[in-house]
Amino acid sequence: SAAALFLLAKMRAAAGRPRLGGVLPTGNATLALLAQMTTLDGFILGDFFVHDDSPCRFDETMTLKEDYDFTCTHLARHGCVMRCNHIVLKV
Repeated sequence: SAAALFLLAKMRAAAGRPRLGGVLPTGNATLALLAQMTTLDGFILGDFFVHDDSPCRFDETMTLKEDYDFTCTHLARHGCVMRCNHIVLKV
């Protein structure tokens, strides 16, 4: 999708080279516009994300909140993730 390609380009151009990217975990456009355009330490929702050449994988033993764990794994391994807060998706 165009949103995924845009996010991938932003990730590859960012300092710190994040390997996981996503969008603000809400469909509220007003909240999105009030947030910073991008953050490098925000939670990445499992409904829509871009994963770029990282050995990190979902922990299949977790049955709840696996996307929180996936975000934390990327933060620990790579030092950052990228969340584009001005992209609002309905998934």
